[in-house]
Amino acid sequence: MSRMLVTGAAGFLGSHLVDALLIHGFEVVGLDRDPVAANLDGARHYRQFTYVRADLGEDELGEAVTGCDTVFHFAAPPVRQANLFTEHMMATSRLLDACEEASVRRLVFASCAGVYGRPGPNRETDPVQPTTGYGLAKQVAEQLCLCRAIPAEAAMSVVALRYGEVYGPRQQPAALIPRIVRAARTRTPVDLSGQAGHRQPLYVTDAVRAALAAATVNVREAVFNVAGRHTVTLDELLDVVHDVTGLSVPFTVAGPQPESVDVTVDLFNAYFLLGHHPRISLPDGLRRYWLATRTVSAGA
Repeated sequence: MSRMLVTGAAGFLGSHLVDALLIHGFEVVGLDRDPVAANLDGARHYRQFTYVRADLGEDELGEAVTGCDTVFHFAAPPVRQANLFTEHMMATSRLLDACEEASVRRLVFASCAGVYGRPGPNRETDPVQPTTGYGLAKQVAEQLCLCRAIPAEAAMSVVALRYGEVYGPRQQPAALIPRIVRAARTRTPVDLSGQAGHRQPLYVTDAVRAALAAATVNVREAVFNVAGRHTVTLDELLDVVHDVTGLSVPFTVAGPQPESVDVTVDLFNAYFLLGHHPRISLPDGLRRYWLATRTVSAGA
């Protein structure tokens, strides 16, 4: 039975990945600094799951990494803006050192489409010019990871996934789709200021399937865009929510709006090299999210 490590395991995407790995029969180590880790309540029922509460930037990582075939680095940069960049770089560097010492075969890094910083559709070979601290932290961490696989003597290969807008159960309530769905359900207007533009929402189970594909794709070091197959404007997204729920979305827009940037990506490499084809359409994904959160009004 192969052993897998997931950093950021208590988070939105990380916890769904843990669940999928356990269902596939892997031994899974979930690492996070969250002392509660409620998203992993289901995973704790599996005997082959181990939760390690640790800080990537400070704690010893050798025991968690030892014996792992694949490490999924899904820990996100910290919310504290002042330390966002330095903390994520330190955490990533320390994890990479531990992976090399433990002879990990493959590292999969969760990057983001925000590294492009300009209108799309963006290809993986296009220059990256992040315009936010979060995007910059992801870009530099991505390069740190990929560089470890370049030397001819490197034992570890690396795949970076530039995720678009992932949504689904367990997502933070402050994200766009949870706020829109909550507005439809509660009839409380949502502020959509600054949210115009195009997007490619990807349901979380499809995001996890891309990570599983990245663990086995035959490459030394590679980057893949991962996003939903539907590109929609904000108005079109609101229309789909209405069609799915039967409820209109009350919203407000405060003041003049900044010029929108289309955050979209080209998916050719994901389809034909990674072998990842999103299965969940936007209406189906929103319907699943609507039903999954119907009794959890605070997180809907």
